[in-house]
Amino acid sequence: MDIESPYKVGKYKVDVLSLENHLPILIPLCSEEIIIIDEIGKMECFSQKFRKVIWDLFFKPNPILGSISLKGNKFIEKIKHLPQVRLMEVNQENRNILVETIITEIALKSIKGN
Repeated sequence: MDIESPYKVGKYKVDVLSLENHLPILIPLCSEEIIIIDEIGKMECFSQKFRKVIWDLFFKPNPILGSISLKGNKFIEKIKHLPQVRLMEVNQENRNILVETIITEIALKSIKGN
């Protein structure tokens, strides 16, 4: 499928309008819902609306599980430096235990109310 877009990452064109049409699914209906974001990367950051929605999500009580680019623009770096963000790099040594680690951390934060 050929997408008309002024935005490109490598050989890929970015369909910003399609991304923005799907943003409402990120908004939690209650504070107990876990927000899952795949991913905060260069392509997604072409959208001002995406950046606004993502930023606002980090100030809700909901736990967030997401992936974020290793390298990135100022917005990505700003997210990485929020005090409520814990970065975990996935590698060969931890990939098999990472799910358990994440579930445990989310459960502990829910119990503590953080």
